[in-house]
Amino acid sequence: MLARIKRDTSTKWGGLFAAVATAAAVIAVGCGGGPEEPRSQDRTTRASTTVTTGSLGKAKYLAHVNRYCRRDWVRILQAFADLQAKEGSKTSPEELFVKASESFLIPGIQIQFDVMRRNAAPEGEERKVEHMIGALQLAIESGEKMRISSPAQLAAHFGRFNELAIKYGLDDCLVREGFFGAVQP
Repeated sequence: MLARIKRDTSTKWGGLFAAVATAAAVIAVGCGGGPEEPRSQDRTTRASTTVTTGSLGKAKYLAHVNRYCRRDWVRILQAFADLQAKEGSKTSPEELFVKASESFLIPGIQIQFDVMRRNAAPEGEERKVEHMIGALQLAIESGEKMRISSPAQLAAHFGRFNELAIKYGLDDCLVREGFFGAVQP
């Protein structure tokens, strides 16, 4: 009788263990609860950005945002020229660019992002604009945590945004290496 009780107990515990293990496996497989993970090439353009639909057509949207970016780049490049004149001879090109990146390059690009986001996307263009400024936002957020020490590194870091901006027509908003040609280390 004792052997039978032990066997029944082990069978009960074995069955319970199997049930718990099966439930755990089902839960583990079903975890995530959200949308499918993006493909690797999409990860570089995802950020928590949403845009609204505005009344401007695409041509007017492009003209408005490109005009703002041109003005903003003039302001950013003037700040860079001022910094270069002030500290250029006593600071290495790499350190000068790091200081510029942290002080006004990344923050200036952040302002361009804010303008793009505030200006509602043309009707029917929301997904394209959202994808593009999502890439910009991601580059800004990760750029704030990086040590960017050259124009080439800055331009490469914003490469995905640049690709999408060119396709969309925001050529004056690109982060270009050539803007800082005199600083090449």
